Formats: sequence, C-alpha cells, structure tokens
Amino acid sequence: MKSAIAKLVSIGSAELSDTPLPGNLPPGITQLLNHRNGWMNFYNALHIFPYSDVGFSLTHYNANEHWKQTWKGLLPEGIVFFAHDIFGFPFAELDNRIFTMDAETGQLEFIAHSMEQWATLILADDKVLTGWPLAEAWQKKHGPLPAGKRLAPKIPFVAGGAFELNNLYAADTIELMKFRGELAQQIKNLPDGAKIKFNITD
Repeated sequence: MKSAIAKLVSIGSAELSDTPLPGNLPPGITQLLNHRNGWMNFYNALHIFPYSDVGFSLTHYNANEHWKQTWKGLLPEGIVFFAHDIFGFPFAELDNRIFTMDAETGQLEFIAHSMEQWATLILADDKVLTGWPLAEAWQKKHGPLPAGKRLAPKIPFVAGGAFELNNLYAADTIELMKFRGELAQQIKNLPDGAKIKFNITD
C-alpha cells in the first residue's frame, strides 16, 4: 500500500532541489524529503521546503538572522519549520512531533505524531489545512504565486481580517514573517477581545 507521503508526492510538483540531504535534520523531515527534496501541492498552496544552500529553502527559512529574530522568546528551542500553507502559516517538527503555528500569534498546535500521520491529515482535509481554494481563485485572477511569496491579509486575521480575496495580497514570505513577529510580540499579553493598535517599527 502506498504511504500517505508517497501519495502527496505523486500529486505534487517536480522536485525543487537535487542537493543531498545532511545527516542532522529531524527524522520526520528527513523521511519527508527523502521522498522528494521539496515540492508544491494544491495550486502551490502547500509548499514543502527543499533542502538547499541557495534560494528559498529549509535552510533559508529557518535561519535565525532572517525572520526568527523578531520572534525572540516566542519560539521553542529546537523547532524546525518544513512547510507552510498559502497564508504562510508554517508546519514544524519539534521533539519528533508535528505542529502547525499560527503565524500571527506564535501559538503552536500539535497535529500529528509522525510525518506520515501529518501527510494523512493533509490528504484528508486539504482545503482547510492548505487553503488551496483561495490559492486557486487568487492565481486565476493574478497569475502564479512564486515560491518566495504567500497570500497575506491586508487586515491581519487576528484583528478580524477576512479569509477573502479582497483582503489578500502577495507578500514576500520572510518580510511577512518579520512583520508578524512584531505583531505577535505586541499582542502576546493582551486578553481575548482586546483592541489592537499597530505599532510597526523598521
């Protein structure tokens, strides 16, 4: 019987890198990228990061000097992000378990005990877990979304922004995560329902 990861690969794009994998990746990510070193699924809504020394990659995304510095104190040690959905909400491996992260608050949600179980969940609930219907609709209107871009809300979702086309624009992934880190730092101690005043610094 074909594994869930293999099924996900079979309906995905071509491999994004031919760089050999190192021996120090988390086991689930190694298992995933051994099937294919990075690829896209569901109208590019699900982007599995390739391991590579160049371009948009697992290494690039997880480098502390890019966006993680704005999230200081909000991310647990040892977390490795390996994919994201159309809105740039990432999936991560931590302590051999799989999580999704709310990219506007930093809240982690455990979703799977293994990468195989994660792939099974993606295949069973692809619309919700990847956001592909909006990815399809947006790209029919605006054209293909490059690997380094995600659909971002003009009004953040945490501030009541709608999951609708007129609230979405194509944003650079790294710059978007920097902005979201600033936002998460500002709202981390606010009670539910509190009003949010944006204070974005350079």
